[in-house]
Amino acid sequence: MKYYLIAGEASGDLHGANLMKELKKLDPQAEFRFFGGDLMQAEGGTLVKHYANMAFMGFLEVVANLRTILKNMAFCKQDIAAYQPDVLILIDFPGFNLKIAAFAKEQGLPVYYYISPKVWAWNQKRVLKIKRVVDHMFCILPFEVDFYKDWGMQVDYVGNPLLDAVAAFKPDTDFLSKHKLGDKRIIALLPGSRKQEINYLLPGMLAVAEQFPGYQFVIAGAPSFHPDYYEQYLKGRDIPVLFRLPEINFVDDKAGKPVAINEYIGRRPIAAFGNSDGDLEMLQWTTKGPGRRFGLIVHHTDAEREYAYDRHSAFGRLDAALDAAALNGWTVVDMKTDWKRIFKFQ
Repeated sequence: MKYYLIAGEASGDLHGANLMKELKKLDPQAEFRFFGGDLMQAEGGTLVKHYANMAFMGFLEVVANLRTILKNMAFCKQDIAAYQPDVLILIDFPGFNLKIAAFAKEQGLPVYYYISPKVWAWNQKRVLKIKRVVDHMFCILPFEVDFYKDWGMQVDYVGNPLLDAVAAFKPDTDFLSKHKLGDKRIIALLPGSRKQEINYLLPGMLAVAEQFPGYQFVIAGAPSFHPDYYEQYLKGRDIPVLFRLPEINFVDDKAGKPVAINEYIGRRPIAAFGNSDGDLEMLQWTTKGPGRRFGLIVHHTDAEREYAYDRHSAFGRLDAALDAAALNGWTVVDMKTDWKRIFKFQ
């Protein structure tokens, strides 16, 4: 499928990247085109416009940049019409995205909205507009489901993506030395990712920091800004600006699986189990080691009770790995004939 995604700020870039990662697992043929940032770009596809050129906050800043906003909106509509995606996925950023949703509905495109606008907190009747232009809402807060259902919308609760970010976090044992930080307790200043947020919040934060010399303060830099940008606020203060870079150690699929396993356990396993070509390199790496080894492939042949993974499957294809099983002596389990019970997918 062809997916067009729109994320207009740093948090949307993070959540959009995680969404793309999961979509690729379900749809290996996925094609992405998007408004977003570095993290989404790292997942592949075509970055049309970076959110650094889109994020305007507050009435005065919006008015001052109205021409740019309207140009971005017109360009986005033209690009969607030219690309003809199978689905449009909008990520938060309601001021821009709801207008694009209205355009997409006129074009007959399915419109999915990921991370709901907080209309339950203010002007709830805006749901009527959302209902007209959005086909399906994917919420990250449980109570939002009943709220949208009461208004007659198609809605699903998909969990909060911040929990995924927390689960994926790996402590950096060299963090202090890498950033030349001492033994003082650290307080992080998070002034936001938009220019107006930083301009409004950071001076006050820095003033407070001066009152606590016993602590080491650091600033969480927004990825859309160069480190030099913060110098106008720091004015010589010894407060480092730290950035989370869009670096990827590995992609947990195909050749990335041995890399991931080695990074986490530091050795070659003695047994590996897979069900698609995405597990081929893992099985090869595991079974080529010294000593007794075991490789097993679960062949998904029972499409009535599970997704079929076979030579011509749309996703989860099992082709090259099935051939390699015979050559390498791996065990192949036929789901339909070898398994007594299969728990149906819910």
